Amino acid sequence: SKRYYGEYGPHWGYRFIQSSHLPDNKFLWTADATFRIGEPEAKYNYFKLLDGETGELVQAPSVDTYQQDCAGYAYIDGVKYVAEIEPLGQWQHDYKGGDTNSRMQLRYCKLKLSKGDGSK
Repeated sequence: SKRYYGEYGPHWGYRFIQSSHLPDNKFLWTADATFRIGEPEAKYNYFKLLDGETGELVQAPSVDTYQQDCAGYAYIDGVKYVAEIEPLGQWQHDYKGGDTNSRMQLRYCKLKLSKGDGSK
């Protein structure tokens, strides 16, 4: 589920990296979200990798996944996964609703997924 229920602060944001079909019949979806800054901070992070042949789903605990501008990172069973993106096109919109400031960004990208053991 991609839902957060709680008190939203004046600044919030989230970033998703989602793939279509990756090599070896894998599918990835990951998010890094902050819905309130301050104490307590409201974070919602996930990194999920589905094997399209076996149906096996591996995922990182929320505390073991994060994103930067063009990459998502996760540690699953001691192995580091890196999802690197190369933006090809972008749409962005800033808006304010009530006391909340938001920035929405949609990017169409190439995606490369690698594991800490060097495999892809």
